[in-house]
This record gives sequence, C-alpha cells and structure tokens, in this order.
Amino acid sequence: MEPVEQELVQRLAQTPAWLRAALTAGDHRLAAAEPDHWGIGDIIRHIRAADAIMSTRVFQILVREGAPLPAFDERAWGGLLAASGIPLEDQVAEFALRRAELVAMLRSLTPDQWQLSGQHELAGSVTVADVCRSVAEHESEHRAQLEGIVRG
Repeated sequence: MEPVEQELVQRLAQTPAWLRAALTAGDHRLAAAEPDHWGIGDIIRHIRAADAIMSTRVFQILVREGAPLPAFDERAWGGLLAASGIPLEDQVAEFALRRAELVAMLRSLTPDQWQLSGQHELAGSVTVADVCRSVAEHESEHRAQLEGIVRG
C-alpha cells in the first residue's frame, strides 16, 4: 500500500474512537441547542448515513469495475436512522464494526485495486482512492464540528 493510501486508511480507522469520545463527552449536547444547528446525535447519524452510502461504493467498485454508483441523499438516509429509535451508543457500535471491516479490506488491496473505478451518476468516474478520500475529508469536517460542540 502506498503512503497516501496508508494515511487514508489510518484516518478512516480513527473515526469510531472519536465518535465514541464525542458521544461520551457531550452526552448533554445530543440534541441541537438551536433549530438551524446540528447536535451530536445529528452529526453521528449523518456520518453513519454517509458511510453507509459511500463505503458501499468501495465494495461495489471492487466486485464490479465500472459499477453504476447512484447518488443518494445522506440527510434523508440519516432521517431514517433517526426514526429507527436505535440508541446512539448502539449506532456508533454498529458503525465501528462496519468501519473495522472496511479498514481491514482496504489494507489488503493492491495498488491496482485502489485505482479501480465506478461511474457515479453525478460525479462521473471515481476510483476506490477517490471514494476513500471523500469519506475521510467529510468525516474530518464533522470531527471539527463535533469537537466544537463538545468544547461548548
């Protein structure tokens, strides 16, 4: 694995730990304080929804190069997660299992597999590396947001 991919995998591997930390440190801030802002619970569900959509694309590309990758609304997906009523602790635990599986699989990829691509209906051709980079960048943005909420 190239250094760039190693760094991506490391970033992806860290997400469950900082989600757990935010949930523990900010349990009094699970709901948003203001209607137009997200609380910790909203952010966790959003990250889970985005992960369910985007990480699945990695597997789709690897089993079918050129796979069609439909666009989904992660906010609508997150709304379904919220409506489920499953406690956030359980949602984070489920996320951690899925992420461990993704990270283990990514560590086994060859350099050529990182460059396999699928066809996203809006973004066009995207590689496994592109998808992983998008997930890592998206999660970094929300990590900063969570840390700000926890700090108060």
